[in-house]
Amino acid sequence: MEVIGTLGGGAPLFKRLMTSSTITAGTQVLGAGVASSEAGSIIPGTASDVMGVGEQAGIAHDTSGTFSATAATEDSAFSAVCISPDAIVRAKMNSGATADTALPITDTVTTADSGGATLTGITTLDDSLVWGYSGSNPGIYRRADDTSGSCSVNFPDGTNVGDVYLIAQGFPMVGMDLYFDLTSDFTQVNATTAVTDSNNYVCIDVETRDASDDGESNSFYHLIQINHALLGGTSRGV
Repeated sequence: MEVIGTLGGGAPLFKRLMTSSTITAGTQVLGAGVASSEAGSIIPGTASDVMGVGEQAGIAHDTSGTFSATAATEDSAFSAVCISPDAIVRAKMNSGATADTALPITDTVTTADSGGATLTGITTLDDSLVWGYSGSNPGIYRRADDTSGSCSVNFPDGTNVGDVYLIAQGFPMVGMDLYFDLTSDFTQVNATTAVTDSNNYVCIDVETRDASDDGESNSFYHLIQINHALLGGTSRGV
């Protein structure tokens, strides 16, 4: 994950924060709890954290050294973190828990639809994002309204047999429980798993790329943290 801007349009704010364990660049970090178990200001997030109010501290900008509470150096004890609560976080869409696994492109349209409303043969996630990978409607996205290829709004062009579409969890600015699991290294989003309970990010935009731009390995979410500590909530462990 990387910070690409802020909602307010200003520069993201970075602070060097004391870690409680080794921090890796591009991962989400949370505010630490009690000092007896979490020595510094921040701890790494996990792939499927259910966020409480005020738990999120930001996105790590660099990798700390190997942390040791008994032999900490300035390099190992601190990590630069973007703490802007309105930071726009760009996160790659990934298939499953292992980072850099391409989205599946095995499903193809099996029955043409001149109206562009139904992707027969495509297995979708209900309420999810679906977009053209090859064939008609390249890079154009719509919202699935069931698990078998029906779309809530027609695509501009009809669909043809053999067209390929990609699927990802979530949808920009949807006001319902569509959240995100991360990959096991906490740097990307597991886009193929529907998540309703983590309360961690809201999607504000997407980069839906087609076959000409390796869309299965090169599509992205733009996310905002929901439970950042600087949004006025109660910090973790307080």
